Amino acid sequence: MIRTLLPATLLVTAIACGAPAETADTGAPASAAERCILDYPSDTYGFGDGDPDAASLDCNAAGATDCDVAGFMSIEAARCVAEDAGLEAGLADWSFGIWFYTDEGAVAWSVSNTLTQDGPSSSGRSLRIHATSGEVLSQLEWEAQP
Repeated sequence: MIRTLLPATLLVTAIACGAPAETADTGAPASAAERCILDYPSDTYGFGDGDPDAASLDCNAAGATDCDVAGFMSIEAARCVAEDAGLEAGLADWSFGIWFYTDEGAVAWSVSNTLTQDGPSSSGRSLRIHATSGEVLSQLEWEAQP
């Protein structure tokens, strides 16, 4: 099992994604990630308690690409992608954070659930979702013990 330390994040309740959107250039149905990004634009839905400016600064400092905050998907788009990727609802509200991950070389949303809770110990699953493309970069299992 991979142990991952998750940063303090905003807890929010999962909601269903909207109806399928269409791409502006072709009118064809968009991919699931594109649909989520189109349905939940960041200028309307924002980033919750996430700090996209800090993620952008770290991204630029590392010399990575796709570092412009204006291109990052919203918290609701990240939720939509996670739902489409099959992240389980879990025992508590999902947690969200937007970070620059050096191991991924990208700014990504971390969307995590809690699947087990036994006293102070808990475990769950976390998805890292590329902040501009919506691609699921990795799926990790996490465990927290006192």
